Amino acid sequence: MANKGAKAIQLNIVLHDTSETGNVLAKATHNRTVISLDCNAGIRRDRRTRVRQTCPMANRFQVQALDYGQFSGYFNMSDDELAGMHAARMTVSETPGTPCRVSLRDAEVGEEVILISFNHLATGSPYHAQGPIFVRKDAEPASLSGNELPAMLRSRILSVRAYNAAGFMTKATVEPGSEIDGVVDSFLDDPETAFIHIHFAKPGCFACSVVRT
Repeated sequence: MANKGAKAIQLNIVLHDTSETGNVLAKATHNRTVISLDCNAGIRRDRRTRVRQTCPMANRFQVQALDYGQFSGYFNMSDDELAGMHAARMTVSETPGTPCRVSLRDAEVGEEVILISFNHLATGSPYHAQGPIFVRKDAEPASLSGNELPAMLRSRILSVRAYNAAGFMTKATVEPGSEIDGVVDSFLDDPETAFIHIHFAKPGCFACSVVRT
C-alpha cells in the first residue's frame, strides 16, 4: 500500500546505449537524487548529485528466420510438381513486394522465388495455422543480432501476435512497421508471452517469429 505521506516524484529519463558512441543507456534524475538503471543489479538510488551509471541493453529477444534447407528441393521441381505441392515458381517483377522468409529481405527484380503454403504455427492449439510465404532461390539465412528486427518490417503495416507456451494467442495488434520495436517490447513485458509472430497485415501472411532469449 502506498504511503499517504509520500510525495509524487517526477522523473526525467533519457535512454542511450553504451556502444563505441559512449552514450548513456539510462539516467533518471529528480532534484538532488539520481536514480540509475542497472541492467544487472536493477534500480539503484544514488544520493550524490548528477551521478551517471551506464550498462548495455539486455538481450531480450531473437528474431528467427526459416531454414532454407526445407525449401531448397522445391527449386528442382517442375511447375506441375510444384502445383501438386500447393506451390508456384515466380520471377520477381518489382521490389519491394516479395519478402523472403529465409533472408528476411525483399527479393530483387529478376530473382526466382517459390511461393508456397507453409505451416508457420505448428501448435496443438486451435491457433494452428499455415499460409503463403516467399522464399528466394539460394537465399542466405538472415543474420540478426539480439534485439534486432529486420528492416523489411519497417515499411509495412504489421499484425503482431503474442502466444503463450501452449500456443494460445494472448495479445494482438495492428501497427505501422515504424512502431514495431515498441510493440515487441511491450508484448515481452508480459511474462505469459512465450513467443511472437509478426505478419504482414494487408496480405495477412507470416513474416517472422520472435522468441525470448
